[in-house]
Amino acid sequence: MAKNQLGYLNDEQISILKAPIADELIEVLPDDNNNKYINHNVVTDILNRAFCHAWNWQIIDKGIEKTFAYVDKKGKEFPAGYYVWILGRLTYPVKDPATGSINWCYKEQFGGRMVVGNSKVQSQAYKSASSDALKKAASLLGIAPNVYMKKNIYETL
Repeated sequence: MAKNQLGYLNDEQISILKAPIADELIEVLPDDNNNKYINHNVVTDILNRAFCHAWNWQIIDKGIEKTFAYVDKKGKEFPAGYYVWILGRLTYPVKDPATGSINWCYKEQFGGRMVVGNSKVQSQAYKSASSDALKKAASLLGIAPNVYMKKNIYETL
């Protein structure tokens, strides 16, 4: 068992959380950096299996910021616009095997999304930011190590 901040994750939970993600579930952003990610539903499934559906996602704070126009190193221009962000909290149970008590632990992360596109896309900006934050918080538990870590680091764990 691995000691957590207020209790323990059991071996089965650790195995579920740290299992590599199948290649067919990994998406690649269509940008120059080929950044990889997994969809929200993959993270939800992993959390449901690891914690028997006994986890919670809560938006702690949110906001919208104006962005400034800029030109990147390759000369690509980006217009001014708006960026929505949220701070979310993933809460999950851990059991102390010595006492049998359940402690609730949490991980918090920010997520964001540019507000671009038609009205349907714009109306989904906070939802996208929330999904982004959930995936980031879940990665703090070790979810999707082969997606969010460099291969040479992941393979040494």
